Order: sequence, then C-alpha cells, then structure tokens
Amino acid sequence: MSGNKANQKSMSFPVGMLVLAIIFDGLGLVPFLNIVTEAVAGFIFGIWQRSYVPKTSPLMTFVIAKVIDFFFLGMVPSNCAIVVFAHMKRKAEFKLSGEK
Repeated sequence: MSGNKANQKSMSFPVGMLVLAIIFDGLGLVPFLNIVTEAVAGFIFGIWQRSYVPKTSPLMTFVIAKVIDFFFLGMVPSNCAIVVFAHMKRKAEFKLSGEK
C-alpha cells in the first residue's frame, strides 16, 4: 500500500516547476530581459528535466520548444510547454513500465 502512495507521489504534477515556468515566460515578454531569462530558464529546466525524465534529451526538448515559440512569434508559453511535456512523457513511461 505504501508503494501505491509512492507511485502517486512520483506521478504528481510538478506545480512548483510550472509556477517557475510561468514566471520565466512572463519575464520573457520584456524585450532585452528575454535574452537572459531564456538562457537561465533553459539551464534550470534542462537540469530539472534530466532528473525528472532521464530518458528525454533536455536540449532537444528546449530546441523544439523554441522553434515552436519562433513560429508562433513568442505567443506560446514555451517554458510551460516544456514542463507539461516532461510530465506527459514521464506519465507515459510510467504506464508503459507498468504494463510489462
């Protein structure tokens, strides 16, 4: 029974990282501050994603998010998308490992 609680805790949504992503996306709206916040956000979310979903390449996720951000002229909150994508990937990996 405690294993089930541990699994539920490990699958909880990373609310703290989402709040941090929202802050970085908000700060990214300031033109010159955007350069600094994107670099810092990429570093922080890369380290977090490497520990949260080890099988996912943080660099590839960051590049894909920034390409999508470029095509939508920065209107898509890309840091939030990185957090949501990492959680979805972790949840999918968890379900696949449970089916084996």
